Amino acid sequence: MTPERILVSRLRQIGDVILSLPLVDALRRHFPGARIDYLAEAAPAEAAIGHPALTRVHALSRRFPARVLPASPLLLSRLRAARYDWVIDLYGNPRSAAIAAFTGAPVRIGPDRRARRSLYTHPVPSPGAVSAVAHHLHMLQAVGIAEPPTAPRLHLT
Repeated sequence: MTPERILVSRLRQIGDVILSLPLVDALRRHFPGARIDYLAEAAPAEAAIGHPALTRVHALSRRFPARVLPASPLLLSRLRAARYDWVIDLYGNPRSAAIAAFTGAPVRIGPDRRARRSLYTHPVPSPGAVSAVAHHLHMLQAVGIAEPPTAPRLHLT
């Protein structure tokens, strides 16, 4: 299935968001007509805003207490309404895994960790000791895409 709508999620740390941008570029090369959105906490999301491969950047509030829901009802509603075909969770913590599952996307890719592996349709084992960029790109192998690591491209707005 060729995805028309993709969500990439790397919730925390601006450096990790930057190091995930080669994955976003790889998705754009493979799916030039797809809508590619990004989800991160508000501060790290700033690194993705303006990237030409992205359609929209969603900001997750750290202030929202994740005890009952993993994100605000408004954000969860927006993510569900976007009807993503693929969600790629690069963080893999309980909150990001729950958000990925909540989207209802038929393809959900994320790290093969503990009980949350059941929230992904494609849990991906760790590639071992590799660079962060290679680690992120490794997630694409779950859907048959092999990409060599490249340097991140930053776009200032």
